[in-house]
Amino acid sequence: MRRTLLEHLADGRYHDGDDLCRALQITPRVLWQALNSLSAIGIVFEAAPARGYCLSEPVELLDRARILGTMEAAAVPPPAGLEILDEIDSTNRYLLEKVRAGLPAGHACLAERQTAGRGRRGRAWTSPYGRNVYLSLSWEFHGDARMLSGLGVAYAVAVCRALKAAGLAGIGLKWPNDILWQGCKLGGVLLEVADAKARPCRGVAGVGLNVSMPAAAAQSIDQPWTDLRTALAANGGGKCAPGGEVSRNQFASSVLAHLLAAMTEFQAVGLASFIEEWRQCDIMLGKTAVLRWPNGHVTGVVEGIDAHGELILSVDGEVQKYCYGEVSLRSAPRAGS
Repeated sequence: MRRTLLEHLADGRYHDGDDLCRALQITPRVLWQALNSLSAIGIVFEAAPARGYCLSEPVELLDRARILGTMEAAAVPPPAGLEILDEIDSTNRYLLEKVRAGLPAGHACLAERQTAGRGRRGRAWTSPYGRNVYLSLSWEFHGDARMLSGLGVAYAVAVCRALKAAGLAGIGLKWPNDILWQGCKLGGVLLEVADAKARPCRGVAGVGLNVSMPAAAAQSIDQPWTDLRTALAANGGGKCAPGGEVSRNQFASSVLAHLLAAMTEFQAVGLASFIEEWRQCDIMLGKTAVLRWPNGHVTGVVEGIDAHGELILSVDGEVQKYCYGEVSLRSAPRAGS
């Protein structure tokens, strides 16, 4: 019912209540209940006598046919499968269960809303309805297990490629896979493995990207953030749809296409073809940083990443490498700079 109602109201124009009741085959009372239920997912509507009902602003719902059609028009190979979910706790959890049950690589799912979206180290990922991109893609890797630490790096670069294709400049990357713009969080990649001991190794790459984040929904975010609409407007508009809005379907199609290409590219050559792009966007290079993990921390100067995607730190003049941890930057400048 909610999805069907939103499909009728998505254009942001007023729709007559009687027409909506006939289209949905419901009573005015049920229509009013359905309209009020939209507030539970953060969608605001307006009611006006003699005009009917409309959303406070249009919502572009995800459309499987449009996403695949965009990929076909661009001569991009499609995913092995594509699911569009209205609401799910986590696209990564959903797809990871399917991978463990035998789902092949290259299967993707997108959701309008996540009720328990996750970032790194179990952090909540704010996921309002119909505003952003919540995408998960199943993958399989046949190479050296050590190279897996670079797969998240490769996928982060792939997302940067999609952002650049949308016309966005000034993208920053923070190891291992945070995506920023002007120091504000724009999105991130979360890599999860189905079975660390299995060969070939299989898992899921989750991508969360702020496209058009409502200010009310963002109140729970505890760090500086931005969204693609804001960043593109500051960049002169990029490749927005008419009216300055970002097409979620077009952008989701581009992100998916770049992720699929990166999966094939990484399997063939590893991280080699991604490292230079990472370095060009690396916001930590040459800066003093603290790397933390559950039982300790280390402070050093960031020297970039190695061929496996591991973080290189100069700690008291000694080069050390790390494959996991949480990084925060410090204000102290690099010696000699």
